[in-house]
Amino acid sequence: MTLLRCLAAALLLPVLVSCTSTGSQDSSEAGPGAVATETAAPELLNGSFDAAEHPLHGWEKGVHANPDSYRFEIRTGEECLSNPCVAIIQQGSEPWGGIFQMINLPGQKPGGVRFVAMFRGIDADSPTHLQALVKRPGRPDDIHEAKVDLLPVFAPVTLDVTLPEDASAVEIGVVHHGQGAVVVDDVSMSLLPGQP
Repeated sequence: MTLLRCLAAALLLPVLVSCTSTGSQDSSEAGPGAVATETAAPELLNGSFDAAEHPLHGWEKGVHANPDSYRFEIRTGEECLSNPCVAIIQQGSEPWGGIFQMINLPGQKPGGVRFVAMFRGIDADSPTHLQALVKRPGRPDDIHEAKVDLLPVFAPVTLDVTLPEDASAVEIGVVHHGQGAVVVDDVSMSLLPGQP
């Protein structure tokens, strides 16, 4: 609930109204007359690829048509910015392979999110994409992408995504096209500057 809505509700209702800007609140802990609100920001899981369950916990691998055309390696040491990192390597003829994560959006969505990932290329001859597909019930996905030519050193790639009111989820992905490999590290998500 926005601050203005909280103030308006407090003036119009003869009860104490409690509002939070992040997280959720249990109305049983807030006192009599409190209103629980859900304003948690969407959450990206395991952007550092270091989950105890598995380095790719929270992520799905995807390959166009033939699953043997790309392989996915967990790497450590000097090849990574931080340990571990993920390499997406073409080894067949299919045009793309990548890693993806579906992020469900809370009932009250921010106006937008920013994704940042660190990419490094190894003998790569085609751009790699940081992409987001905004899921909207009964409508085609809204596609957002940042296409980058890979460098032999890590460089940040940023993608800003607007989230319409009817968005139910956003799928973030790193999609490698062509030969060679992309090494991916430190994927993060934050609210766009200026968002409540």
